[in-house]
Amino acid sequence: MPERPARPVDSSPERNRILCLHPRLRSTRCPLALIPHQFSRREPGRTEITLEVLFCGVCHSDLHMARNEWGNALYPMVPGHEIVGRVIAAGSGVSKFKTGDIAAVGVIIDSCRHCAPCNRGEEHFCVEGATLTYAMPDRVDGSITMGGYANNYVVDERYAHTVPTHLDLAAVAPCFAQESRLGRPCATGVRAPARR
Repeated sequence: MPERPARPVDSSPERNRILCLHPRLRSTRCPLALIPHQFSRREPGRTEITLEVLFCGVCHSDLHMARNEWGNALYPMVPGHEIVGRVIAAGSGVSKFKTGDIAAVGVIIDSCRHCAPCNRGEEHFCVEGATLTYAMPDRVDGSITMGGYANNYVVDERYAHTVPTHLDLAAVAPCFAQESRLGRPCATGVRAPARR
């Protein structure tokens, strides 16, 4: 894949104009109203990267959340947790990625980072609860996380996965719906363990 020149992060509201879900615009004909939504992403911190979102899969859980079928939706909502993108900015402490690398992000984007499960790399069992890609309070700045159906995404390198450039990136994105079982092996080329 040809390397693009580095460019400054544009997290202005105009750059992140995407379609989001808002309950006030529901109708009997359309239970999920999609409307343009503008928001700003924060600049990447010391160990964070900003991705230009190239692909974001559509998962059934996005629909469950959008419809508030689990009772924990926060609106306005920007879904999307099967993200593949190109690194366009990296904090000064990032060692895993450089500008131009391809990275993927699954459903978990943060955790307490100090409990026993987090220290074992099992953030999905975080004692304080993992921070999800969208519709949750962000541990960094307290804002509500907005998902991958946008132009860019900011995430700590610990929660991003390297993706070989020879893979079909559109096909890689849906692998991150079940990131702990399928996404990591998919991105690394390692076969997932057989299930019985």
